[in-house]
Amino acid sequence: MMSSIMQAILYKENATRHWLSSTGKALAIFFFGFFWVLLSGCTGVFAPSTKYQPEQAERVFSAGFESIQDKYIEALQPVDFALHGVENIDVIDPELNVTVANTLVHLTRGTANVETFTTPQSGDAHGWGRFAARFIKTARKASPLVRKASAETIYKAVFNGSLDTLDVPSRYAGLVSAQDYRAKRDGFGGIGIRLNFRHGDVEIIAIIPGTPAEKSLLRAGDIITHVDNTPIKGLPKRQIIQMLRGKVGTDALILVKRKGHAPLRVNLTRAHIVSETVHLKRVGHLAIIRITRFNHHTTRNLTRALKRIGNHPHGIILDLRGNPGGLLDQAVSVSDLFLKSGNIVSTRGRHPESFQLFKSTDQEMAANIPMVVLINGQSASSAEIVATALQDHGRAVVIGTNSYGKGTIQNITRLPNGGEMILTWARFHTPSGYMLEQLGTMPNICTSLIKHKDIALSDPDGNRWIRAHIQKQITENIILLSAWRTHLRFDKKAETTLRQKCPKQTEKSGFDLKIAKYLLGHKVLYAQVLGSSMPAIAHSKPR
Repeated sequence: MMSSIMQAILYKENATRHWLSSTGKALAIFFFGFFWVLLSGCTGVFAPSTKYQPEQAERVFSAGFESIQDKYIEALQPVDFALHGVENIDVIDPELNVTVANTLVHLTRGTANVETFTTPQSGDAHGWGRFAARFIKTARKASPLVRKASAETIYKAVFNGSLDTLDVPSRYAGLVSAQDYRAKRDGFGGIGIRLNFRHGDVEIIAIIPGTPAEKSLLRAGDIITHVDNTPIKGLPKRQIIQMLRGKVGTDALILVKRKGHAPLRVNLTRAHIVSETVHLKRVGHLAIIRITRFNHHTTRNLTRALKRIGNHPHGIILDLRGNPGGLLDQAVSVSDLFLKSGNIVSTRGRHPESFQLFKSTDQEMAANIPMVVLINGQSASSAEIVATALQDHGRAVVIGTNSYGKGTIQNITRLPNGGEMILTWARFHTPSGYMLEQLGTMPNICTSLIKHKDIALSDPDGNRWIRAHIQKQITENIILLSAWRTHLRFDKKAETTLRQKCPKQTEKSGFDLKIAKYLLGHKVLYAQVLGSSMPAIAHSKPR
């Protein structure tokens, strides 16, 4: 398949597999970074190249401009964004200046005129790609700084300028960043360890189950000193990670030191690894399942976790706090595991293929087990889809703070240089109909305004206060959730007022789990909260 086009992903709808898109991969994109470095990353088809090549640049610019014109959620012509791209050349050389007069573009450096260009037709993406390549060729002749700049620096300058007036999630990812994104989504060739870089040492902090590292002599706490007989102390983090990555089936020779032992040489064969995103813990009669993000194996691993729960739990706590999102199809299939029927989410955009409706396929695994979903201000995208789907269907009580409000889906197009154009493609609509964008998910029980001083000294375990807080929230949230679901998207003042009712918080509050455990231990109270949270969705009468 052509490298400039990403394969479409499959999704479930009515128990049938369909293509989501023939030219792009619809994803809810990861929004935040991760503290620990996972030894991930497929060995890309493209090798990093620092040399600027005019012929390739024309192909890269043309493909990027064409994807913006075709995929972005708002209708745009290349003239609307390509000029912003070439004007951004001054981030490389501030002495360069671009002025536009009708169909003429004047390039100057300092007080000297460099060249005047005639613009192509406003809607000709390939023409604008040729224009940008010709413009950069001239700028390189006139500017030593542009001439010395790497190809990736130039691509970033042009595409960042082109995307500057679009929404925040729309962005260009260079080759290295794109490889990292693909590794998180699709898996990678690696050995299966997590590292911590501290005081110049490269320490293994965890061994990922089911990977080559687990089957080897490596242990958490080992310090890696050499990779393939090359000492790594003092090398940049990325270089070390690249040394450990590689094609599936290739070997990596690791030398480690372990306290009280002689240096240990370990030879491992790299395997395809998809990072673990589902973590199960039993606390008494409750099952706490934490999902850290949504990658290709999330639903599969969640299914396994649900099967491992064992004796029928009194409740499930699904912890989505800090979950930045991930793949849309995984958000749908995770929701599907907890729903018997009904809509999960719909997507709507400008492109005809962006109109999709995702429904439950009756794959419910945890029927009749009470559920609580925990969210906070870092719960975004796919995490918000799951939380609102379960909330709207009255399947779970949502506890925490207002979520991030990442209610859009991004389409990814692979460019000829191995980078990616990530463009907002559609907006999410919840089962009850409202858009998640900017608004986010409102919990049934808000914890962002709780202070420790609110709990009386005469109530050491806080149970009386928790019960009173829950009952107060039942009354308040009937009105609040109704306003939330009927909010008019373009009324920003009302939107701000609504979000302030339960301000988003990024940290994980200890009150979330306390309230969740209490609520799941009191069936009548749980039923009251659950009943008060369901929207009034009209159903047709049987004939």
